[in-house]
Amino acid sequence: MTSETGSRSLRQLKVDFIAFMEQVHRALGFDANLISVLFSLLMEERYLTQEEVMDLSGLSRASVSENLAKLTDPASKFPVLVTRLPGDRRKHYYCPLEFDEYIRTFFVEASAATDFGTTFIPPILERLETLDPDDPAVDYVTSFLRYLLSVTEFYDEFIAKSEKNLKLVFENIDHKLDLPKPEIVSDKRSSGGLVARSRKVEGDSLLKIKRDFIVGMLESSTPTGRRKEPVAVFLTMGLSREPMTQVEIMEVTRYGRSTVSETLTRLTGLGVVNVEKKPGDRKKYYSALIGAQDYGLQKSQMQKGGYSQIVDMIGRRFLPRLREVEGDTEEKERVKVFLEANIRAYQLIVDYVTLLFETFQEWMTDIHWPPRK
Repeated sequence: MTSETGSRSLRQLKVDFIAFMEQVHRALGFDANLISVLFSLLMEERYLTQEEVMDLSGLSRASVSENLAKLTDPASKFPVLVTRLPGDRRKHYYCPLEFDEYIRTFFVEASAATDFGTTFIPPILERLETLDPDDPAVDYVTSFLRYLLSVTEFYDEFIAKSEKNLKLVFENIDHKLDLPKPEIVSDKRSSGGLVARSRKVEGDSLLKIKRDFIVGMLESSTPTGRRKEPVAVFLTMGLSREPMTQVEIMEVTRYGRSTVSETLTRLTGLGVVNVEKKPGDRKKYYSALIGAQDYGLQKSQMQKGGYSQIVDMIGRRFLPRLREVEGDTEEKERVKVFLEANIRAYQLIVDYVTLLFETFQEWMTDIHWPPRK
C-alpha cells in the first residue's frame, strides 16, 4: 500500500511539473499542448506510447495525436522519433537528442527577432514612395517602417551570431559568455534593405497603407493567446507623428468607441501610453511611449522572469517534494538528476538573456529612431 501511494505521489509530482512547464512556456509564446507532450517525453526519458503521454499530459487522444504528429514531422524544431518495440505492435515515441539541445531551442525560438513576420513591409514601403514625399506624415510612417526593418534585421543577425556561443556555454559551463557584434551596414539599415521602386495602387492613401500595415502585423503575429486589439491600437499610435484622439484611432483601426476606449484604458494602465490635453481643448490625446528597443526590453524581461521562475520553482518546490516521495529509489534519483539538469540549463539561459539584452541595447545606439516633431 505504501509503495502504491508513493508511486502515485511521484506520478503526481511529474504531472505537476509538466503542467508548470506548460504554463511558463505558454507565457513565452509556445504552443501549450505541444509543450505538455514534449515534456512528458523529456521527463520520462524512455519510449512512451500515446496512451502514456495522454496520462502524463492530461490531454485528449486527439490533441496528443496532433502534437505527436507535429513533433515527429521531419521539419520539427523539437525532434521526436517514433518506433516499435519487439513483441509490441503499438507505436512508441522518444526524444533522440540531449536535454540541453531542446532547452537551447526553446531559448532560440523565444528569442526570435520578432513575434511577427516582416516580408509584407517592403511592398508597403513601395506604396509609400508613390505618395507625396513632402508630407511630414508620409515621411514619418516611412521612417518608422524602415526603422522597424533595421531593428529586426540587426536582431536577426545578432541572434544568429550568438547561437554558436550559447552552444559552447552549454557544452562547457566554464566557457566565457561572449557575443560577437554584427557588422552594421549603414546604407542597408537606413533604407531597410530595399531597392526603391514605386508600386502604385489605385486610390491609395496613407490611411489605407496604415490599415494594411496593421492587418499585416496582426496576421503575421505569433499566436500568444492575447487579444489583438491592444496591438492594433498601439501600432496605430506608433504610426502617427502626433498624439491622436480616440476618434482618430477609431478611424484607423475601424474599432468601435467602446473597444478603443477600453483598450486605451488598459494600455495607459500598463504605462505604455501617454495621455495629454491641449489648452482650450477638452479632448484627450494619446501617444505610444515605447519603441522597438523598449519592446525588446519588455520581451527580455518576460523571458528572464519566466526562466527564473523555472529555476526558483524547481529548487523551492519540486526537489523538496521529491525528497518526501516514497517510491522506487532509482526512479527518484533519475527524476532528481532530470530536475537538476533543468535548473542548470535554465540558469544558463537567465544569465545569457541578461547579457544578450545588455549587449543588444549597447549596440542599438548605431540605429536611431527619427525624433517626433
